[in-house]
Amino acid sequence: STPEAQEKYRNHMIRFTDCDRVLVQGVTIMNSPKFHLTTQRCTNVTIDGTTIRCPWNAQNGDGIDIGNSRNVLIVGNTIDCGDDGICMKGGAGKTGQGYGPCKNILIQDNTVYHAHGGFVIGSEFSGGMKNIVVRNNTFMGTETGLRFKSATGKGGKTERIYISHIQMTDIK
Repeated sequence: STPEAQEKYRNHMIRFTDCDRVLVQGVTIMNSPKFHLTTQRCTNVTIDGTTIRCPWNAQNGDGIDIGNSRNVLIVGNTIDCGDDGICMKGGAGKTGQGYGPCKNILIQDNTVYHAHGGFVIGSEFSGGMKNIVVRNNTFMGTETGLRFKSATGKGGKTERIYISHIQMTDIK
């Protein structure tokens, strides 16, 4: 079987889809085959005081991925992962547009180690990004502290993104 075919069999460790009132608190999530914790089209999500770890070279080893979700609080987490630390996604193409933006999100008091990016938007976010506050976070040893990435057909409208009081050390 080809690497592309094998990729389809790797699952996320924890995935919430079309959920309301999600609370993930005080747990440790380690060594996922793909993304560790992801939400898709969820509302009223709190991720508080979790620890997420995997080897620095884990392919697609994202820590927290928020996709087309609204009213999200990500606070007091520690992430040491092989890909993006805290990542906002919004689908690709017309499907992503139909799901709407990641909206009303507060990301505060988190520490991210050894990720590709501490806080990331993309690569796919056709649904857009709106009303996101990122403050009082620490990024240590990440390749990039703040990473915004997209390609033609994958990006969407991005508005009201506020980033402040970010401490970054040993950024590659």
